[in-house]
Amino acid sequence: MRLPRWARQESEEDYHLRMVQMQQETEGLKTMTPTEVAGRPDEALYYCQKLIDAQEAGRTEEAEQWIAELLHCAPDSGLLRLIAAKSYRRLGKSEEALLQLNVALAVDPGNYAIHRHIAQELLERGDPQTARVVLERGWNLHKKHVRRNELEDQRREYFAILEGEREE
Repeated sequence: MRLPRWARQESEEDYHLRMVQMQQETEGLKTMTPTEVAGRPDEALYYCQKLIDAQEAGRTEEAEQWIAELLHCAPDSGLLRLIAAKSYRRLGKSEEALLQLNVALAVDPGNYAIHRHIAQELLERGDPQTARVVLERGWNLHKKHVRRNELEDQRREYFAILEGEREE
């Protein structure tokens, strides 16, 4: 198994030990209550796990409550807003999803993934021109961090959501 670049600084044994420890900590979160987890660094992870459990069980109202808790614990996190948007989307609430994506972009304007999710929503609403503009903005932020030899492949992958646009 090839380790991620950031993990190569530690031994493979230490890396796997750390991964097992993280998995055990995540499992431990499942048995905690919101009061027990409040203020802990992994509080957001706890709410994410509860949200996933509720969604998988089809408990829509409970899932929405966990989304609210998740956003309450870190309202300025673009990543958590993105998670909330994806969750609302799974629940069939596209207006709430788009609202969370717009807030995510406001708090984390440099996150190219948020741009891509907004473009996806715009495509589904029948607005491919605006979706392309949003994708271009996101790509311009992201391409600075891509190796030159991977640039074209990653660009093609990033813009792949527009492929359906040509079929219309």
